[in-house]
Amino acid sequence: FREGRAVRARGAGGRMRRGVVRGLGGGEGGQRPAEGVVPGDIRLLESGDVVPAEGRGRSHELLAVKEAARTGESNQVEKQLDPLPADTPLAERSDMVFKGTLVSRGSARVLVTATGEQTELGKISRMTREAEKESTPLEKKLNQLSLRLIWLTLGLTVVIGLSGWLQGKDLLLMIETAIALAVAAIPEGLPIVATIALARGMLRLADKQVVIKKLEAVQTLGETGIICTDKTGTLTENQMAAHRLVHAGRSIHLDEAGPGLADADEEARRLLEVGLLCNNVQAGESLQGDPVEVALVELTQKLGWDVEAVRERYPELFERPFDTDSKMMATANELPEGGYRIHVKGALENVLDACAQIRTPDGTRSLTAEDEQHWSEQADALAAEGLRTLAFAYSDREDRPIEENVYEQLTFLGLVGFLDPPRHDVAPAIRTCREAGIKVVMVTGDHPQTARKIAEEVGLIDAETQDAKVVHSNHLRDLETISPEQEEALLDAIVFARVTPEQKLFLVDFYQAHHCVVGMTGDGVNDAPALKKADIGIAMGIRGTEAAKEVADVILEDDRFTSIELAIRQGRIIFENIREFVVYLLSSNLAEIISVAIASLTVLPLPLLPLQILYLNLVTDVFPALALGMNEGEKGLMNEPPRPSDEPILPRRLWLATIAYGLSITAAVIGMTLFADRYLLLEEAQVNNMAFYTLVLAQLLNVFNMPRHTASFWNNAVTRNPWVWGAILLCVLLPPMGYWVPVRPGALSLWP
Repeated sequence: FREGRAVRARGAGGRMRRGVVRGLGGGEGGQRPAEGVVPGDIRLLESGDVVPAEGRGRSHELLAVKEAARTGESNQVEKQLDPLPADTPLAERSDMVFKGTLVSRGSARVLVTATGEQTELGKISRMTREAEKESTPLEKKLNQLSLRLIWLTLGLTVVIGLSGWLQGKDLLLMIETAIALAVAAIPEGLPIVATIALARGMLRLADKQVVIKKLEAVQTLGETGIICTDKTGTLTENQMAAHRLVHAGRSIHLDEAGPGLADADEEARRLLEVGLLCNNVQAGESLQGDPVEVALVELTQKLGWDVEAVRERYPELFERPFDTDSKMMATANELPEGGYRIHVKGALENVLDACAQIRTPDGTRSLTAEDEQHWSEQADALAAEGLRTLAFAYSDREDRPIEENVYEQLTFLGLVGFLDPPRHDVAPAIRTCREAGIKVVMVTGDHPQTARKIAEEVGLIDAETQDAKVVHSNHLRDLETISPEQEEALLDAIVFARVTPEQKLFLVDFYQAHHCVVGMTGDGVNDAPALKKADIGIAMGIRGTEAAKEVADVILEDDRFTSIELAIRQGRIIFENIREFVVYLLSSNLAEIISVAIASLTVLPLPLLPLQILYLNLVTDVFPALALGMNEGEKGLMNEPPRPSDEPILPRRLWLATIAYGLSITAAVIGMTLFADRYLLLEEAQVNNMAFYTLVLAQLLNVFNMPRHTASFWNNAVTRNPWVWGAILLCVLLPPMGYWVPVRPGALSLWP
């Protein structure tokens, strides 16, 4: 029921309207369904359109496309018309537009070159279908446990039935006893308790905006040893922000800048004015447009500027739009005191070529070759930090300017470095994962320097070791051909940059081959194959594409990486509860088997009859076991490393504990049987009653053996669980109630 609700909820959200495209194919204009596009068509694209097919630009005006869903790149990609070599890497094919990407600026006429599965999106879709989902660790462990119990049960029941018959006991009674013991040996409540525990985990995580599509995924999270996470939109905000401002006088970290920046720094104020006036983004509740221009407006708003008031003070005369030839944009504005000012922003090399002066704290002076070299080095330094740079300049004019001479005799101001900033809550979550022994690995299509910068910001890597921890996709080869040294380097890596969808799939295979339980987070179409292949696929609910959500096991509706930490803790609690339940039932059932076996091999009366065995398993055992599934877990659970993927539900130490608990209960039952039979000389039915009630109480007390040996005896997950106390009270009352329940006429009664 819970799985069905999760899938239906995602299905309702995933219904997409059929796309339409504008085209000139066959000489016909207007709109038509996107599925009717074929190679050779000419399609028209405009800002806001989703590209319907793969194509090559024939003509365009300032076309820029956001390809984060395909490549993981957070920046928009400027498109150009010049053809590129056939071996150009996919992420650098700026002469092509790709199906499923978003036109963020400009317009274009595009010749369709591929549709359907021939597109890059289609190839990713095919890889997603072909990726084989592994069985969850819980399924594997339950299957292993079931097989062992089946063979153990068959052997014990045959031995006990034959030995009792050879001792002279009634053959029909021994057959019934052997069958009842077979029922007792198998913890048939395990599927029920596991399902209830997992469903409860689903409900609790749903309250935290975590949608679980498959029950077993909750527990799998608890065993996760490696989380491969995308960068864009998962660790970062998926929006550009102004990070550093550099002018001739100083370098300013804008994250720490306050409203007083413009008053204390005239050069910074002038540069920010250029960024605000040479800008097409309109101020309002929702800023739409070029991500860099949005970042500049957000920066001025953060500094306390009234955007509309500044623009009213400097009325715009005209705008020279950005184009791929000049790689600059300019506006001409009137000055309040009279005269005019040209505001220019663009690529550093082009802006420097158009500048004759440079503004410094000491005034304006001529721009020299040494200045140009210095600013080129500054731009390289910012790029090495993973920042995208933009240069700013201006020019004051007495005469009304014209568009043809706006890029002449400019005064250089400086640079602004932009970064897709990390989410503020990611660093603590990564620290918690590290304390829990979980390795977090960034897998992104972004530039290595950009990926390294974000990894450093969120605490994935330290400054001293960052170079050794970043791996370029060029070093990812086929799993069968890499050397042991390369394997070691990949296992030690923290960041994988410029990674393609195929390489993401390779990394999941690589980690799984090294016996790691792999969690993969992502939000793009390019993440879908790896999300499906991973042991636990985690998609983003807000920024995630429908392709990613469809194949994922878990969906984070709030896109918060911190929700993974909550889910991992819940998964660990569930597994501990299932493990305690199995130990509890097996130790109790073992006591029943051994007690009957001892009586069968000796002349003692049977301490349990078939119906009593079934009563214990179907009534008194069920409620404490269900209560154990409601434990809240020990407090230090997230300070422990994840369990090895090949560790069974019951490792050797827990098998020994199960045997010890079972023998202790057996000692109490056989002791009571001997006392009632040999010392009190009671009748066989009365001996059976005393042994039966002893077993009931001993099994109930066995619940308090379940907490870990490191936990306090008086204050632990079991003693703090009110469901346990309610189950014990109920099970203490149930057997005496049977005394007053009338039996069917003619049925065998053991009651006095």
